[in-house]
Amino acid sequence: MVPSGRDRKVKTVDEVYSLGGVVLPTLDVSSLWRYLGVSFTGSRVDVFDSAAYVTALNRISSEPMKAQMRLAIARDYLVPKFVHGLTFAVTSVRRLR
Repeated sequence: MVPSGRDRKVKTVDEVYSLGGVVLPTLDVSSLWRYLGVSFTGSRVDVFDSAAYVTALNRISSEPMKAQMRLAIARDYLVPKFVHGLTFAVTSVRRLR
């Protein structure tokens, strides 16, 4: 399954992949899978929880680490997770508030 942000769909691919001689299982439309911490079911986000992002930002700001580390975590993990959640989820203004 390959996510396509422009089409807002997930496309299936018939290629078979193996890792270390073991064939990786293929997913069907009803399979649950995770990417960047976002759970997908079929072509949509399973559940979009905007409160989880606030909690994650609060956790980063309360941990004793340098500012560069906080920025790296936000840049490499939280922002892509947030973008994927908004792109593939059915969101409304009321839900985002």
